Amino acid sequence: MKFLPTILIFLMLTFSLYAQNSEKAITISPDSTKEEITAYIKSNLEKSATEMEKGNYPVAILYSHRNLELAEKSGDSILLAVSRSFIANNYLKLENVEEARNYINKNINMAETMKDTLMINAAKIDLANVYIKERRYEDFIQLNKEVIALAKKAKDSYRLITSSLNIAEAYLMEFNKPDSAITYIDSAKIYNIRFSDNKPYLPEDIFYYLDAEYAFQKGDFKEAKINFELAIEKFKSNEGSEELLYSYSGYLRSQAELGEYREAYESFKVLDTLFKNKLKSVLEESNKTIQDRIEIENIEQEIKNKELQNKIISAKAEKNRILLIASVALLVLLLLVLLFFVCERKKRTVLMQQLKRKNEEYLDAKDKSEEMARVKTKFLSTISHELRTPLYGIIGLSNDLFLAPELSSHKKEIQSLKFSANYLLNLVNDVLTLNKIESGTSIKLEHKPFNLQELVEDINVSLKFMRQKNNNQLKIKIDKDVPKILVGDKIKLSQILINLTGNALKFTNEGEIKIFVDLIQKEEKRIKLKFQVKDNGIGISAEEQKEIFKEFGNSTKT
Repeated sequence: MKFLPTILIFLMLTFSLYAQNSEKAITISPDSTKEEITAYIKSNLEKSATEMEKGNYPVAILYSHRNLELAEKSGDSILLAVSRSFIANNYLKLENVEEARNYINKNINMAETMKDTLMINAAKIDLANVYIKERRYEDFIQLNKEVIALAKKAKDSYRLITSSLNIAEAYLMEFNKPDSAITYIDSAKIYNIRFSDNKPYLPEDIFYYLDAEYAFQKGDFKEAKINFELAIEKFKSNEGSEELLYSYSGYLRSQAELGEYREAYESFKVLDTLFKNKLKSVLEESNKTIQDRIEIENIEQEIKNKELQNKIISAKAEKNRILLIASVALLVLLLLVLLFFVCERKKRTVLMQQLKRKNEEYLDAKDKSEEMARVKTKFLSTISHELRTPLYGIIGLSNDLFLAPELSSHKKEIQSLKFSANYLLNLVNDVLTLNKIESGTSIKLEHKPFNLQELVEDINVSLKFMRQKNNNQLKIKIDKDVPKILVGDKIKLSQILINLTGNALKFTNEGEIKIFVDLIQKEEKRIKLKFQVKDNGIGISAEEQKEIFKEFGNSTKT
């Protein structure tokens, strides 16, 4: 889901009150004045905002952490709230919801104690984004309604606009309630006009997508198509955005409802490319999130190491002081020797305590590592579920196209399209399967009837391009004693056959690939079949045969 970025509006508006000239480096010392400390905190906030924009969340958190103690000492509650909000939002980016909630709750408690409406609203907006991560959409809507009520009292147009749009989008995308959504869309458009100069606060093109989705759900497909097209034009500069993916999906659905099947097919090809690119970027972002969390732990460990180093330096200074006294007071040598042994014993005790603390930190790090692995599994599972939604739409569209009488001459191509979409959906399901295997959950095979001959023919059609590319022939031979209708896991069987046959076609030029299905054993309700894929291609050397069955192994021949 792609709710509007209200998360930093409070930060931007409040931070503008403290704008500084950041070209000059700002430093502080124990003798710094309150004004100098405040300037230093603002400088760090600017750096944190810059790093957050770049996606360097660990660095942004580090800058904001430096501000917390200083902001508390200086007594500036707004700077303290902004610093906490920066940290919370960066933790949300890293999927660490609990840490984010901890800092948000501190801001809520402080704001309610101070009875500061602006600060309360800002904290609630941060909390609403936590609800998005937890998929608590009803709570998300209710909290945005509370924000609107407070914003009306404070005459805060920005929050009136963004919270209204967030509620509208939640009603449309999560609950399919266009009549509930239109009230908030219209309200946002009214709030967006400044009374002083009759100009909008925010660009009017932010309404394109919601207008399009509302029109579609109300059955006005022509209007929906126009607005989806405007939304595509707005978001096309960012090919990896969810907004562009959703806009193309809505555009395709509108074309299908209007009977524009050829145009819908072209839109489907674009959407398919965008979806594949999005899937790739999601996996890359998942890996980066894990790396960023590890980096945060390393930074925190470095801070602890520096503190330990300062203690060691202090201990050495103390020893030198004792030795200096001993060289001057030779008459009390016995006392100094005794004092020396006492100090040495104290140091050994300190070192033993440090060793014990290091062991405890190691165990904590181990627990955090296991937690990160769990978070990764949960994240991949969540993303896979999200990606299946547009795929279901594609599969549904291909069914409609298949049943359209005016496209009867293209039934074979549409059937191949449907088969490929199902295969792509199966790849996403495999991500969920991998997560289940890693978490120890057993995997169950489907037991559904299917036509074996049709399954093999569908595979033949889907691999037509690859077969023609290398000028190969594909022959299929099914034992006449094999029953026409079987019961089993059709999807997993087709995936295995596609992988084996596709590999054979890839490494064979102007040759012949054969698929054999033989009956091995037949009982009352069970049969045993033997599937073979044979080709006369280049083959695999003995050395490479040892490698290809390893995890993610592959032949080096191309």
